Amino acid sequence: FGKECKRVSTTVGPEQEYFLINKEDYAKRRDLVFTGRTLFGAMPPKGQEMEDHYFGSIRPRVKAYMDDLDAELWKLGVFCVPIIVSILCIVGFFACLFIGWYVPKSVVRDEFTNWGTLKGSLFGLFLFCVRFICPTGILAVFVNQLLS
Repeated sequence: FGKECKRVSTTVGPEQEYFLINKEDYAKRRDLVFTGRTLFGAMPPKGQEMEDHYFGSIRPRVKAYMDDLDAELWKLGVFCVPIIVSILCIVGFFACLFIGWYVPKSVVRDEFTNWGTLKGSLFGLFLFCVRFICPTGILAVFVNQLLS
């Protein structure tokens, strides 16, 4: 920020993950110190392989950083994660309603069974989930996103 530029080119994509770590922990990681990034291919350290690191609540210090980053990105016209998650929730919710209630059941069954090449014995359960379970879960995620 604070620099004028005429063009920005991404090399991987705008959906890159980032991880925030303390300076003390950074100094202990040779891969971060030498390359400025973590190296791929290693298993996660013991205790960090669980979903709570990806789907858990966001710590206040990290949330404050994300809010500051979001404010700076908005000034540049760049949309950040909370907006994208909200849009994905809305699209997913309406996709479930559309597929579950509007699209003819025969079309959904054909897609589910790959036009008859697969057994469709769980189709009833699938349709129930698309009609009731998935919209409810997506709505819960959306509400949680709005409240956080």
